[in-house]
Amino acid sequence: MIDNKLKIKLSHENELTVLAQMNANADIAEMIGLAGFDGILLDCQHGDLSVSEVKNVIRAAECGGVAVIVRTWKNDPDLVIRYLDCGAAGILFPDIQTPEDAIAAVNSVKYPPLGKRGLSGSRASGFGFKGSMTDFVEKANEETIVALMIESKKGIENLEEITKVPGVDLLCLGTSDLSNDLGHPGDLKNPEFIEWEERAYAVSAACGVPMDSIFRPGIMDIKEEMAKGRRVMTLSISSMISAGLKDYIAGTKGK
Repeated sequence: MIDNKLKIKLSHENELTVLAQMNANADIAEMIGLAGFDGILLDCQHGDLSVSEVKNVIRAAECGGVAVIVRTWKNDPDLVIRYLDCGAAGILFPDIQTPEDAIAAVNSVKYPPLGKRGLSGSRASGFGFKGSMTDFVEKANEETIVALMIESKKGIENLEEITKVPGVDLLCLGTSDLSNDLGHPGDLKNPEFIEWEERAYAVSAACGVPMDSIFRPGIMDIKEEMAKGRRVMTLSISSMISAGLKDYIAGTKGK
């Protein structure tokens, strides 16, 4: 695998910029890296990418000098290993609610003795042409990112214990699903939602595990989001395009 600069930045830098991509356009992935983003979140939970398409997007991203975290729709070790063997720098797991969920995620990503990932001469290991498998396993266990989606009250209630699981590198607050779980779908200004959101960020800060969330232009303010303690700022391409188109139409038609 290539050097995972995103993993290093998570440990040593403050605000990081990530762009969420839901399609298989390799040119976009390469441009994201050339534009200076720190990482790509390739969304296979809400997107419809095949494993082959994931592999090609990762190749293109590497050409742009940027690492890819793949968002999977379930913690299935047989699915996760295919993304990792494509060369993914990490996996984002959905709806983590308990420490046991977090342990299962780590087991899917890490090789023994840290986890249960199966080993093969895949693209991630350079097809066997780039050094020994022993060195690859050590490097992969050290650098591959385990990211966890926290999307419910239960997940936040257990967040302190979740962050204590060895191998957890990054948290991502699923604001849409959390608001829905609280009975206020999409209402990110609801006092109850804000209370639970603040609780999640407080635990993240106290435990030293960085928190991410999707940034929505026109709905969220960058400075306000950073003030919450966010160290990772993930921008969705679709929301960016939507906001840009609305601003353009409003400007040209005087609305």
